[in-house]
Amino acid sequence: MDSPASRLKQSFAHLRVDLSDGARIQTGQFTLFDLVERCFSFSTKRKLLAVQVLTLLSEQPRTFTTLLAETGAGKSALHLTLKALGQSGLIWQESRAKPFELSEAFCDGLQAYAGFWKNWKQTQKA
Repeated sequence: MDSPASRLKQSFAHLRVDLSDGARIQTGQFTLFDLVERCFSFSTKRKLLAVQVLTLLSEQPRTFTTLLAETGAGKSALHLTLKALGQSGLIWQESRAKPFELSEAFCDGLQAYAGFWKNWKQTQKA
């Protein structure tokens, strides 16, 4: 199945950049909830579920059934949350038979955008 890198082209998140977050990030005051809040227009309850899922996956990969039991979420809510997290590149699943796990695709995407911006800015000075 697709690797996290190859799925990057299919990934999206609506990250709202707040330049004042830089100081909070550097001082350790920026939280996983803050990131989820900047990326998804979920309800607060769904944002908390996303944070819970990401925290659980940071410990070890988990199947849908395991996440369902550990989060206490409804099937539909968990499915939609996992789908959004997957489409954003924060998590991935090699196949339906495999567990979900954290992904580097989100980070890779942000670095690609940052590289584009730096290169573009340099070409404008020339």
